[in-house]
Amino acid sequence: MAFLLFAFTSICLAQFEGVVNMKILQKSSKGEMDVTQEVFIKGDKMRSNMTTQKSPMGPITMIIRRDKGVVWTVMNAMKMYMETSLQKTEEMAKSMQRDTLKPTITKSGKTQTILGHKCEEILVTTSDMKASLWGTTELSSLAESMRRINSSSASAQSRWMQEVEKMKMLVLKIHEEHKSGMSSDLEITAINKKAVDDSQFEIPAGYTKQEMPTGMPPMGK
Repeated sequence: MAFLLFAFTSICLAQFEGVVNMKILQKSSKGEMDVTQEVFIKGDKMRSNMTTQKSPMGPITMIIRRDKGVVWTVMNAMKMYMETSLQKTEEMAKSMQRDTLKPTITKSGKTQTILGHKCEEILVTTSDMKASLWGTTELSSLAESMRRINSSSASAQSRWMQEVEKMKMLVLKIHEEHKSGMSSDLEITAINKKAVDDSQFEIPAGYTKQEMPTGMPPMGK
């Protein structure tokens, strides 16, 4: 799911500071997974509070600290966290990459307004999936902030995500359908530019550090 988030990129010198809310719904033969995310962004730091419906683990927080070169996965219900280096995160993400063939990407010519921004529809077809994306060029500072923070995972993105990046858009909605029968929807539901306190990007007091199990990818990957 995080790969969908990492696809929202652009090239711009401006920086975004604030909070982004989104929702993700995945359906497969095994059932549905409904996730809501509250993402705090400031400089080269990002915090994502993820809540999965019916999850026994409760809310999970992922903090990316590029200044420290680490990703913290925080299990709030257990008051514990795990630490992974950004370098190792990139290596794990690369090992999970699947679609390397060049996709077919076209603009449908359709437009709609989402969160007050004019968006174009982009259609993507690969060997195993079809997707409809709605993106805007009006939010370049947010797109650049996400690109910069998540640059360690850029080389591990699916080929179609890399191609969409070149359009310099922030994608606000995605619908994917896979040949396997799985489908997924992601939608950014709110964007709020505001000051974010540095404490959002720290481990809460009283939380204990646990070792990351061998072979286990960071949460959100």
